[in-house]
Amino acid sequence: MRQTLSQAPSARTLRYEASLARFEAWLCARCGADSSFRGAGVTSAAYMPLPVYAQAAGRPGLGAVALRLIKERHIAEGLLVQDPSRRDMMPYVPAWVLLGSALCEDPRMRVLMARQVLSYQDPRTGGLFGSARSRRLKAGVIDFDSTTLACPALCVAGEDDAAARCGQYLLRLIRAQPSPSRFFFLQWDTGRGLVRDFAPASSPAHLVTYTYPGQHLYKIGLLARALALVHGVTGESEYLQLAQAYYRKAASDSPDVWTNTLAHKMGWAAWTLACATGQRSYAEDACRMADHLARLQQPDGGFHYPELWTDYAAIPLDMKVNLSAQFATWIALAAEASRP
Repeated sequence: MRQTLSQAPSARTLRYEASLARFEAWLCARCGADSSFRGAGVTSAAYMPLPVYAQAAGRPGLGAVALRLIKERHIAEGLLVQDPSRRDMMPYVPAWVLLGSALCEDPRMRVLMARQVLSYQDPRTGGLFGSARSRRLKAGVIDFDSTTLACPALCVAGEDDAAARCGQYLLRLIRAQPSPSRFFFLQWDTGRGLVRDFAPASSPAHLVTYTYPGQHLYKIGLLARALALVHGVTGESEYLQLAQAYYRKAASDSPDVWTNTLAHKMGWAAWTLACATGQRSYAEDACRMADHLARLQQPDGGFHYPELWTDYAAIPLDMKVNLSAQFATWIALAAEASRP
């Protein structure tokens, strides 16, 4: 059937599709005959986002291959083996793989990853401990990134009760904020409560200051996504209201949200909120972030992250694949949002 003018892809859609094609070529060029990445010391972090990307890009085969390689090379005694640098956010990578295995319909991996993620959930607060030590002691710091990523993964994986407990923790964190119009403190300690002794200019990983440039706004993107998906599980309207409020706070008050790569997961959150609300403005925001990320694509097809590395060539292969696949995922979702 001939395509009418109104059905033709927009120029924006075509740019996104060309960007994704270049990324796929880059990805293939770094794989061996068995589809694994060539190079010594490649960790599970390299494969972590690929099943999620595969689902967003309509590449189920790629998702299946990535999950197979994780099983073969990075599972030991039923646990995902991780780089030691993750010691303070141990549930984070398993949460990614849990989400990917649920989206790609791999029930065995979904069960394994849910077990690992849930072993870090604090039975009192519902948040996820970041370290194995805190898990063992059942006391210590709740990791923000792990909790806000695991919460949606648990929602998608059908772990409704655990997801609802994560949601209750996020409500506790939100209600404890002393100056919500200006700051968002990210760290909770089971012994101290909300940790507030962070200076805005020197602690961007633990405190979001909305009006400052260069903030880690991806964390607000993770928060908005978690709240929106918990709303879908629980039906409680407060979660969706808060998801939109915190998303809009970051999007409206930040001076550089659409040019700050540290805000990249705001694009993911925008897509989630577009699906949850049907509001076209969120889809446009997803495209605005994708426009920025597409400009960071390098001549070889991978993506640069200038706020973390000044030299693209110096980015380790694990992180280059990991971050490029995340950025490509947000572009794939924006490509869908940009279609007439």
